[in-house]
Amino acid sequence: MSSFGIVVDNLSNTVSENELKEEFSMYGPVKKINMQRKGSDCMATIEFDSDKARQSAIHCMNTRSSKVVLCTSTPLSSAVNCS
Repeated sequence: MSSFGIVVDNLSNTVSENELKEEFSMYGPVKKINMQRKGSDCMATIEFDSDKARQSAIHCMNTRSSKVVLCTSTPLSSAVNCS
């Protein structure tokens, strides 16, 4: 089964995985979330089970201060680390 992932940057370092899951579940089922924190910086990779959910999330999030900076149609475990 394919995975469709996005990377969201510029997150508050106080945001929780559960809060992200709740927020992104409105676009479609969330398969996996991986959060990375470095000092006051926080980013997350979020995997959906459909491209439609991923595209909806990209469209909606790019109208906010948090931006989707990468999207991939491969499983995130196979994606290149862009840090």
